[in-house]
Amino acid sequence: MTLFTGKKYSYFSTSDDLEIHTWDVEGKHKEKIFTLETAPIDFDWYKGGVKGQEVLAIGCTDGSFVLATGAKRIDSKVSEAHEGAVISIKWSYDGAALATAGEDGLIKLWSKSGVYRSTLVNGTAPCYCIVWSPDNNILYCSEKNLHIQPTTPGKKATHWKAHDGIVLCVDWSPANNLIISAGEDCKYRVWDSYGR
Repeated sequence: MTLFTGKKYSYFSTSDDLEIHTWDVEGKHKEKIFTLETAPIDFDWYKGGVKGQEVLAIGCTDGSFVLATGAKRIDSKVSEAHEGAVISIKWSYDGAALATAGEDGLIKLWSKSGVYRSTLVNGTAPCYCIVWSPDNNILYCSEKNLHIQPTTPGKKATHWKAHDGIVLCVDWSPANNLIISAGEDCKYRVWDSYGR
């Protein structure tokens, strides 16, 4: 994962050893920044948190997530965010909200400090990937489908069959407003926001 950290690009890595490491663009190890208590699955970076600091959000296998300011220390941990693993975790574009998706089929919204706000989706199948749209809606995949769930009340949700197998990952480009998805059917597909 490529993350911009001040004046230079850096890469962050994590694995079953529970350690978070950082690397330079030439692939040289810079440092081990900290060790987690449980195995991480996904993480997302936001630059511009409290007092302009960088905040790393890390989803873990035990249903918890942690927030680390400046990627140097763990500031807070939400222990029971989901039943089962936190599979996907993403900051909104403005950093005002954090979304988590879990094995329990729930998508939850949190404040930038990790305070629970609401459950946006109450599904029955795991959500393998979530992403914020350019207009602050949530795009997520569940089973063979893609779903766009508005974060403001009164707007209609959209969904469509995207693949012949489980959809594993999805992303939404703010540059051209196109969506890309990939599934167990070994295909990737490009969509507009109407599912075409």
